[in-house]
Amino acid sequence: MCLMGSPSTLFLEITTECNSQCRYCHMWMLSDGEGALGVAERVDLIDQFARLSPGGEVVFTGGEPFRKKDELVSLVHACRAHGLRSSTNTNGSYLTPDSFDEILCHGPTFLVFSLDSHDPAIHDYHRGMPGSFQTTVGTITGLLARRRELQPQVPIEILTNTVVTGDNVAELATTLAFIEALGVDGMTLQILSPTFYRRGPTDVFYERHFSRDIPLAVDTLQGFIRNRRIHPRLRTTDTDLNWMQKYIAHRELLDEPVCGSHERNMMIDHRGDVQLCFNMKKLLGGRMLGNVRRESLNAIWSGEASASARSVMANCRQTCGMLNCHRKTSSRSESRQ
Repeated sequence: MCLMGSPSTLFLEITTECNSQCRYCHMWMLSDGEGALGVAERVDLIDQFARLSPGGEVVFTGGEPFRKKDELVSLVHACRAHGLRSSTNTNGSYLTPDSFDEILCHGPTFLVFSLDSHDPAIHDYHRGMPGSFQTTVGTITGLLARRRELQPQVPIEILTNTVVTGDNVAELATTLAFIEALGVDGMTLQILSPTFYRRGPTDVFYERHFSRDIPLAVDTLQGFIRNRRIHPRLRTTDTDLNWMQKYIAHRELLDEPVCGSHERNMMIDHRGDVQLCFNMKKLLGGRMLGNVRRESLNAIWSGEASASARSVMANCRQTCGMLNCHRKTSSRSESRQ
């Protein structure tokens, strides 16, 4: 358990660069450039976090984290040395069969694959990459097969996350059945949010592809609650599914503050700037809480700037509160207890 008042999760950005071109995320248009944290600096942050939050979790974010596979494995090793859990989300394209043993034996505790549909056309469209579905599914099945050969030595869980849009909601149950048949350990759902790092004056994909058939989308999610036994590996909780239904029906502002990110998360970008949620900078008029090259994690977490930010964020009803990493009772935290 993490100490009272300490963050439970450290989000550590490995890179902003990505070989996918997801239509609901424009981070792939960015470049890391100069000034990124080095491996030694990131290891030091993990050391600090372990002292601040024994038993916590480190989430390695991107971009596509496996673009820097060797660095990621080194950082996971640092987590394991401290008894910290770790996780990362991937499109699977950099995980080739000759790397499977290394990833299974020395990779993060939770390896989450983005898989948006059983229909290759829908998944590839979402991800902006022809052939992405085949690559992702091939990597998942290959890793699972190799894990069966290596067990019980392998301490890694293989999961999927599906972004729910108007394109896939009608056949979402079929998608979950397909993913379950692959043999993954668990699945989570994420309702489409406004485009990350949006470029351009309007959010074209979000406006066109958010679920327009509200009764259908609500009934689909409610069906997972009524018939949870049909998808036993679905880790998105009933609380989350109910919040998702409210969000679909009223997507301008949430009708209650569902975000708890400010109470438990620290997000550090690849240059060392710190925030308490992924949209805090926008919420606070461009301000960050500090930089890890100038202050310790403990000083930033317990400082006046963080306290001031929390007072604003405690009543926030922005739709980004629906992100799996933001919600008060996220599917990650509940499913891993």
